[in-house]
Amino acid sequence: MAAPSARNRQTANAVVRFVVEPALRSPDAVAVTDAPTGATATRAQVAAGVRAAAAALTARGVQAEQRVMLCCADTTAFLWWFWGAMWIGAVPVPVSTMLTAADYAFLLDDSRAVGLVFSPAFAATAGAAAAEGSRRFLRWSLSDDDAGEPGAGELGAGAAAPEVFDASEDDVAFWLYTSGTTGFPKGAMHRHVDMGFCTDRYAVPVLSMGEDDVVYSVAKLFFAYGLGNAGYFPPGTGARAVLNPGRPTPEDIAAHVVAHRPTLYFGVPTSYAQLLAAEPAPDTFESVRLAVSAGEPLPAGVARRFRDRFGVEVLDGFGTTELCHVAITNRPGASVPGTSGTVLDGYEVSLRDEHGNE
Repeated sequence: MAAPSARNRQTANAVVRFVVEPALRSPDAVAVTDAPTGATATRAQVAAGVRAAAAALTARGVQAEQRVMLCCADTTAFLWWFWGAMWIGAVPVPVSTMLTAADYAFLLDDSRAVGLVFSPAFAATAGAAAAEGSRRFLRWSLSDDDAGEPGAGELGAGAAAPEVFDASEDDVAFWLYTSGTTGFPKGAMHRHVDMGFCTDRYAVPVLSMGEDDVVYSVAKLFFAYGLGNAGYFPPGTGARAVLNPGRPTPEDIAAHVVAHRPTLYFGVPTSYAQLLAAEPAPDTFESVRLAVSAGEPLPAGVARRFRDRFGVEVLDGFGTTELCHVAITNRPGASVPGTSGTVLDGYEVSLRDEHGNE
């Protein structure tokens, strides 16, 4: 497949920074490693898959600004379709892989998605969601073996990817749904500029993420936290992502960390507590230079015990789906367990009561 075109390098479409330019700059560099198998994909291969997904979406009539829902495990294919939708100006909507058919039917109706891309494990749920929902939509399976569903082998068949859609910074790039803890989930709309903003305010200045880093994220790509950790921070900084498509058990996490030697580890409080309870070897995290926690408050005792057992500082931070990623964080060498840290440049924070008063 042809190399990515540079004709649209001036567009604000995030695909340029996070897919096209990395593939042009270092096509043979490993971009993604599959944690269970060790299989890898280079930046050029990721870009080729993205172009093929863009071609497939175009061939099926998906247009700019239309939503395409992704119910996908953490694999390279997730990245193909996420960036492929954005390539043509469509709006990917990653959703949790742990929902019911009724939940997916609600999200499909609410987002008015014209398509649903799903991993083979979720084929039955996707079919049930289609039956329950009030809208008709296209379905793509990531497997060639699902009868009646177009598989990965159909990517780009008979169609060429168009030029990268000429998006502005403020055009909507993707949606992420909130967890729904205060009611029905709500779709948070993020712009093309947002991923670069988060990368430049957090991944680079706080974590010093760069070409020598290998990233492992317990949080999945459908979370705002996980999407930044392993979805766009690595290509935005030259790092490599290790993706685990399965459930993040303490045993698998420890095995993956030992096998792939990440330098940056992104966990959540529950996973830190579970790892400590599982008692892996003290040298399990010897390759990790920094660990990060977000998603909920990290108990001070858990942070201290993790540091004492594995010798790794944990930077606790605060962010929300609406913010796209972390906005308040502890800093390397100055973290205080039990606190969220300080506000990142570019953000403003105020403390208000239930009536909106400061």
